Amino acid sequence: MKKFKLTKNETLQLYALFVISVLIIYKTPQIIGTVFQIILLIAFWRSKRDYFWLAFVFIISSEPGFLFSNSDAVHSFSLLSNSPFGNLYFNLVLIIVAFLKYFQKKRKVPIFLKTNFVLIFSYFIIQIIAFGFYKTTATIRMTLPWLLLFILPNALKDEKQLFSFFRLIFSFVFFVLITQIYKIVTGLEFSTFFGGMASEVVDAPGGIEEVEAALRPVYGIFIPFIALWGSIYYLTIKNEYFNKKYLNSILVLSVFSIYITATRSWLIASLFLAGFYILVSVQNPLKTFIQIATSAIFIISLMMTLPVLKKQVELSLERYETLEYFLKGDITAGGTVQRFDVRAKRPMEGFRENPIIGWGIGDEYQQYGDGHVGYHNLLMSSGLIGFTLWMLLWGNFIKKMLEKYQRLKKGKTNKNVPLVLISFSLSILIIHTSVQWFGYLIGFNNAFAIALLFMMGQRVFYYVSTIESIERNYKTNVITETS
Repeated sequence: MKKFKLTKNETLQLYALFVISVLIIYKTPQIIGTVFQIILLIAFWRSKRDYFWLAFVFIISSEPGFLFSNSDAVHSFSLLSNSPFGNLYFNLVLIIVAFLKYFQKKRKVPIFLKTNFVLIFSYFIIQIIAFGFYKTTATIRMTLPWLLLFILPNALKDEKQLFSFFRLIFSFVFFVLITQIYKIVTGLEFSTFFGGMASEVVDAPGGIEEVEAALRPVYGIFIPFIALWGSIYYLTIKNEYFNKKYLNSILVLSVFSIYITATRSWLIASLFLAGFYILVSVQNPLKTFIQIATSAIFIISLMMTLPVLKKQVELSLERYETLEYFLKGDITAGGTVQRFDVRAKRPMEGFRENPIIGWGIGDEYQQYGDGHVGYHNLLMSSGLIGFTLWMLLWGNFIKKMLEKYQRLKKGKTNKNVPLVLISFSLSILIIHTSVQWFGYLIGFNNAFAIALLFMMGQRVFYYVSTIESIERNYKTNVITETS
């Protein structure tokens, strides 16, 4: 890190703040937690290190080790819990505070896909007028995150801010691995160590030794996934911010962290990202593959020395091997997947009843909805018109990145960045097959990732335009001087 040497150890500060947050939320009365979060909001409002607070809220919203889980209302990171209006989550209040913070300074950064979003949300308003919405608090909670499209370009306004954000996220990949190992060994979420509740998704007291199928330590998965994006991005721009070996380690650890969750769509997306990077963004793909493979073999070999981790790795592999059934045309993956033959039936029934305009987010949406089948649910809620608008959004992003790639001259340091960002968008579309990532209603971390992607795309968009403008001015000056 030659260019940005920070005087304060922000990684330690972030960990300290995280630990303090855990102790306050889990070990003190709710009123103290409320006062603590108000103090954090004031600190954010006055801070010039907005990347630090974005990293913090992204991490707590990722629920590593089931900490601060919304499912555990008493220990969620909320200013108010179990109120008549529901939980007043910290990340939602921070969105409002951040919006006001940047709005008053008039740092409006135009989104290069704004036409697409105007069409999507105009259509959404029409659907609300036609079908209403099923619950006011839920609607507000799951539409507010879209404001991150405005917030992130202001909070991460230059390369130093982006570097600092990813630097903090990278450090928490290790913590996520610790919480996953705890889950594998004990069968309990890391949150239970502090008195929190265990996840009801997989109940396996006794740990991996007591089960015959891979455990699913999925909580916190957004952290290694976004860290994977960051490591690939900085490897691609051949940066001076991070050591290459460190980035390769983060890449491998992130993929491994996702691997041991035994979550097929996320692993496919992660392997796709790594493979795309190797094939497209490096001068010597074979050498880079060997370097990454060597790191992966070392980590896996180290994990395999511990019997409990060895069993989890093997059982995870068995789960991934069921993907072979998909290739043979079995949509149930040997009876291990219910999404496409069972869960898809309900949203598709709703889609057949109203295929053109969909059901929006009204009572019918509640009746037919199932977020475990992303495209089916999007079709049901959006109809063919809305679904087309969403696909045009992604298609337009890919189109614009391809255009900028073609206009960058060969040899430019950032030549392959547009292609890498296309791979990021495709990774979202891959995961969307098994769980709804985007739609009118969206979770905080899903919206955060999309806003981060489009913000990075916007920088590429203006970077290329600026270069072209400089080159045009240079040529004009040369012609003027010679004449």
